[in-house]
Amino acid sequence: MARQCPPRPRVDRDARHPRAPPQVQNYANLRHVQGRLGHGSLTSTERYLRLTITVTDLKEAHAKFHPREQEASAQAKAASAAQPPEQ
Repeated sequence: MARQCPPRPRVDRDARHPRAPPQVQNYANLRHVQGRLGHGSLTSTERYLRLTITVTDLKEAHAKFHPREQEASAQAKAASAAQPPEQ
């Protein structure tokens, strides 16, 4: 007789889905929320959360969090501070 494996613990859908909208409202990473919900694509997570992510939103997030953008912003601020004020 073959040994049976113990049943795998099931993560209840009803336990994780209600927590997703507050996480997103508190600026949680959308990819992490997608993984927790078990969604295959970001589109299904957006649809579930009733989110609309625009190109402008993505560009703003990129400019705010990407290291190269942060370096470029810091260099631009340093260059503008080094210039004498115009009269």
